[in-house]
Amino acid sequence: MTEYFATGAFEAKIAHLWYWYYDSAVHLWFLYYLAMFYVAGLVLHYLAQRLPDRIRVLPLHWFGKVVGGNWNVLILAIPFGVFLALMPNGSLQTSTSFVPDLRTFGGYFLFFCFGWLLYLRRELLYNWSNSAWVHCIIGCLLSVVHYLAVRTALLSGETPLTFWVTVVSGAVAVWLFTFGLIGLCLRYLDRPNPVVRYLVDASYWLYLAHLPFTIWIPGLLANYEWSPWVKAMLVLTATTVITVATYDLFVRNTFIGKVLNGRRYSRGLPVLEGETTREAPEAAVPAQ
Repeated sequence: MTEYFATGAFEAKIAHLWYWYYDSAVHLWFLYYLAMFYVAGLVLHYLAQRLPDRIRVLPLHWFGKVVGGNWNVLILAIPFGVFLALMPNGSLQTSTSFVPDLRTFGGYFLFFCFGWLLYLRRELLYNWSNSAWVHCIIGCLLSVVHYLAVRTALLSGETPLTFWVTVVSGAVAVWLFTFGLIGLCLRYLDRPNPVVRYLVDASYWLYLAHLPFTIWIPGLLANYEWSPWVKAMLVLTATTVITVATYDLFVRNTFIGKVLNGRRYSRGLPVLEGETTREAPEAAVPAQ
């Protein structure tokens, strides 16, 4: 141990960590960008309130036309595909730097705006369950194509063909899964479920706390010659168990839980009221 400090190895390690993390939000980069999205949203809202009514309702009108139409996936894939084409390798990138990356901002802000408009036209949601399985199946097939294109580019070098296959398959698959997975949830999770509600409440804490365990646990397993699939499942299971346990013991009914979820909840599964959420809510504004 004395030699470790005497040789400067400790200082070198600290310098290495500082080099990587002094300008890094690490896994909290998404919260950093989400805060910027809210600021941008407030600016857009401020500007929209100063427009004439006939102009202000146009985005919601055309949003309803696109999302409720038969070509919704392909139309929405176009702007997202543009952002993918601007990124290295044609794949959605993340930026952990505190200096915002405009491509990352634009790619994710597109979905922020989609969710914002969908909340105002949420009566559209309940059409999605009818074709949910079709969307998910096609999305899975396109994901295989996307994987093969990325793998080919990594092993044999990127070509214009692999780049554009990556962009197109990725852009379309994302929206297929968006419509498909939400549709499946509306079809099969349309009734109050205490386990689902509990995990939803815990998800914020799991996001904040999971990273150290996904680093430490693989380190503990590094010397074991096991299948990487087995190790991956062990890391996933152990991380989930630890973070859910810490949520229940130290977060759910404490001030931390109030900060994260807006209120304190009693430990254990919640007692839910109500039979179904099948009824579609009314739109927040009249459909145009």
